[in-house]
Amino acid sequence: FWAVIMSMFIGNLVLLILNLPLIPYIAKILSVPRNYLIPFILFFTLMGAYIGQNNATELLLLVGFGICATILKFADYPLAPLLIG
Repeated sequence: FWAVIMSMFIGNLVLLILNLPLIPYIAKILSVPRNYLIPFILFFTLMGAYIGQNNATELLLLVGFGICATILKFADYPLAPLLIG
């Protein structure tokens, strides 16, 4: 158990050391127009859901949850408690 905890701690330290110098480059992603950014995000989320199980049902679940979240967002329902639940 403690070996797992220590490996996670060391992994977080390594990621901190690697990511701190990369913050300006990662922040430049925000300057990409939404017209280009949204299709890339959709593509990678759909591919990630499909590659996980090689099953098209995963894609339908992803799209269904996305539609439900969009409807709740337009109804001014706070999404943070939903994500925590």
